[in-house]
Amino acid sequence: MPPPHRKTPVQYLHSIGFLDNAPALVGGNQLSDTDLELITKTKTKIIHSPRYNAHLNLGHPPLKKLRELGIPVALGTDALASLYSLSLWDEMRYIKDRYPENDAPTAKDILEMATIDGAKALGLDKKIGSLEKGKEADFLIIHTPKDMAASDLTSWLINNVTPREITSVFVAGKKVKI
Repeated sequence: MPPPHRKTPVQYLHSIGFLDNAPALVGGNQLSDTDLELITKTKTKIIHSPRYNAHLNLGHPPLKKLRELGIPVALGTDALASLYSLSLWDEMRYIKDRYPENDAPTAKDILEMATIDGAKALGLDKKIGSLEKGKEADFLIIHTPKDMAASDLTSWLINNVTPREITSVFVAGKKVKI
């Protein structure tokens, strides 16, 4: 066995140069203040799979602190061996009520974790992840209630969208079959 390195996993990865290329790390559930400094300094991203973490009782990353530091936290799924679906909609619904009040993400935070932060984690945020001039137009058209206020849209999307509500899917501006 190699000698103990007396470092957290993040500190060890930094010491061997792994964080030098701004990777995406899956998990980030138990991060020290030094870990957070290293993640911020190296522009490392975090991928969070809330249902998988709950299934294995792993805890969750400090979402509020990560977001305050500008560290992208992308939503991910794990595998059908531990989950009933690979749907980001299911991850978004799951995450919304599972955090202590002082660390709970807002509906806007959750939607960003599933879109632009996911693109950042993949290094594709200049091309996808938000609707902006010059980016590929990847989007869904979703049937919403007629009387819904615009201010309720983000929460409604997270709480209610299933494949039934998705009427069209566009990838790079082209409609694809669903």
